[in-house]
Amino acid sequence: FTRTGARPGDQIFVTGTLGDSAMGLKLLMPRKKNFKSTKYRRSLIQKHLEPIPRMKESSLLAKSKLQVTSMIDLSDGLVQDLSHLCATGTLGAELDEAKLPISQALDSICQQKGHNPTDWILRGGEDYELLFTIRQEDVRKLNKLFLKTDTPISHIGEITKSSGKIILKKKNGRKKSLKPSMGFNHFKRDQWS
Repeated sequence: FTRTGARPGDQIFVTGTLGDSAMGLKLLMPRKKNFKSTKYRRSLIQKHLEPIPRMKESSLLAKSKLQVTSMIDLSDGLVQDLSHLCATGTLGAELDEAKLPISQALDSICQQKGHNPTDWILRGGEDYELLFTIRQEDVRKLNKLFLKTDTPISHIGEITKSSGKIILKKKNGRKKSLKPSMGFNHFKRDQWS
């Protein structure tokens, strides 16, 4: 699969949940140890220290007859990596906030600390989940294919003709433009202050 095969109307999917690794990294920071909840702490830290690459899932997609038009693993965050799929300069994307996948662990920690989980999902890096696009006519077949796996997939949006624009359709119905450069910076000490 390549990064540059997406076309307007293609549907955007992601495996697993997002933002967990970035929160795990934050929990490892010395001055971030004051989180009260330990119920989910270990699972989030493990997501950061021991990510599970989606080799089985990418192989399943490759062997299927689905029209997967582009694919990338999420290392720099959803928005930044999605901008790579739109890199031809003629494409954009619209994401649906209500469909973004969140783990119970991330949701719980965000509620406890007053963080917006959507920020973690959009910007968090090193999740190593698959972000891919498929033709609209293959959506039903894709869902059927993944019923045979333990890996959840989420239909999070659509590729558009809006050159270079990534739009988030918020839960309240409003639309927000996202900067393609927002994402995980592997060299910044603490970007989640």
